[in-house]
Amino acid sequence: MKQFVQQMIQEMEEQSWLTIEQCLEVVLNENHIQVSDEEFDELVAEFWRVSYYARFYYRDKVIHTLTKNGIKIHVFGNGWGDFVGNDAANLIWEKGDYLAAREAVANAYISLNTQPWFKGGFQGENCTLQCLVEPLQ
Repeated sequence: MKQFVQQMIQEMEEQSWLTIEQCLEVVLNENHIQVSDEEFDELVAEFWRVSYYARFYYRDKVIHTLTKNGIKIHVFGNGWGDFVGNDAANLIWEKGDYLAAREAVANAYISLNTQPWFKGGFQGENCTLQCLVEPLQ
C-alpha cells in the first residue's frame, strides 16, 4: 500500500495536470491492476490524501516563489501556520471562513488558485489555497 501511495505522489508531482482519478488510473495501469468501476470509486475515496498532499506540495512551491521575490501574499484557510522560511514575513494569514475568503477574492486585484483539481471557479469549501496578492505600490 505504501509503495502504491508513493507511486501516486510521484505521478502527481511529475504530472500536475492529472486529477486524482487520472493519477489512480495511471498507477493501476502501470501495475497491471484491473478493478471494477465500484472498486475504482472506493480507491479514489481511499486515496484522497494523495490529492491533498499534491495541493500542499504545489501551493508551497508557488507561494515560496512569490514570497522569496518580495511579493506579499494574503492567504486564507488552514495550514498556513506551518509555513516556514526566510520569506515567511511576506505571507499574511487572514483569519476568516470561506465567506470572508470569497469576498476577498471578489475584491482582489489578482486571485491565485493553485488547485488544478478544482474546475469551474472558486470553491468556497476549499479555500485553503486561495491567495490574494497585495497591489504594488
